[in-house]
Amino acid sequence: MGRKTLGLRSFVADFSQALSAHYAGVMFLEKIMQPEVATINDLFVNYFTGKDFENNYGVQVTSLSNLNSLVTVKLSFLKNHTYCCGELTCHFKADFAQIRKRAKNLGVTLAQNLTIKFDVIIEDGALFTLGDSAQVSKGFKYTESFCENMHET
Repeated sequence: MGRKTLGLRSFVADFSQALSAHYAGVMFLEKIMQPEVATINDLFVNYFTGKDFENNYGVQVTSLSNLNSLVTVKLSFLKNHTYCCGELTCHFKADFAQIRKRAKNLGVTLAQNLTIKFDVIIEDGALFTLGDSAQVSKGFKYTESFCENMHET
């Protein structure tokens, strides 16, 4: 019985050591990826503050994962700012080639089959035009993803 207990202790110790090494590796990779997330964040901030946009948005890339094939962006329509609507497809056009080119110019290579996931937040008090007046939003959230087709050229 003492021998089985020693074997179990050894197994638990080995497993614990392997698990610690795994998480240390994950944390190391996350630290390596932080500059890339900041760079991609700048890309999306610049996209939403470019010449085509008169409004302010809250933009934050929250993750870059799966070998740079999934970008997650938190996009907020801000309180006391007026927008035409709260539909993401009106405010973002998924030109994957252009996004990839801009990222590459900034030193980050994005995967060929890219997905951009937006966690959209319509803040309570964001304003949306309706005819000649603006309607005040009660606030809500939704998620929308844009997936690049591998077969497109």
